[in-house]
Amino acid sequence: ARMAAAMFAPDYTHWHGLYEISRNFYHEFLPEVQELADHAGKGEKYRKYITELLAQPEHVWIKTGGSAETMKLIEEENKLRYNQ
Repeated sequence: ARMAAAMFAPDYTHWHGLYEISRNFYHEFLPEVQELADHAGKGEKYRKYITELLAQPEHVWIKTGGSAETMKLIEEENKLRYNQ
């Protein structure tokens, strides 16, 4: 098993940490849950749960990439950090 933090590279840690978790959750886990629910005859119930889940603020970024306010904060941080 790999431990990204042991690689001492923040980009490696971020990519192989957060990216893989979000990819697995949004593109593998949730579709599989929906498929199994459809197969069990509970598709509409779980479709509603998943829709409500993805409408929560902590999941909005997957559709929008982040709010304008968040992007502005990231740009300001980059200017401070990298003098750009």
